[in-house]
Amino acid sequence: MTHLSRLVLWARTLDEATVRWWPTRYGDLHISIQGRAGGLVMHVYGGIAFRDCDGLISLDTDERQDVTLNELTALRDLLQSREVTA
Repeated sequence: MTHLSRLVLWARTLDEATVRWWPTRYGDLHISIQGRAGGLVMHVYGGIAFRDCDGLISLDTDERQDVTLNELTALRDLLQSREVTA
């Protein structure tokens, strides 16, 4: 979950951050983050293996969902807590 943690940390530096995620047919959860930094619009894509979400996100392939930065952070926290207990 290192990649997801880094995405969350970076997103928290942005003003007006928006997040969208969607599962792909290749088995990934793509994550798109957009916001402003120093007057510039920043847009970054990242992703994790959708199987790692283990039912926490119930979307069909390519179904997109806008979520809050707090929801992305909650996903990261839940996944990290599962790693610790595994």
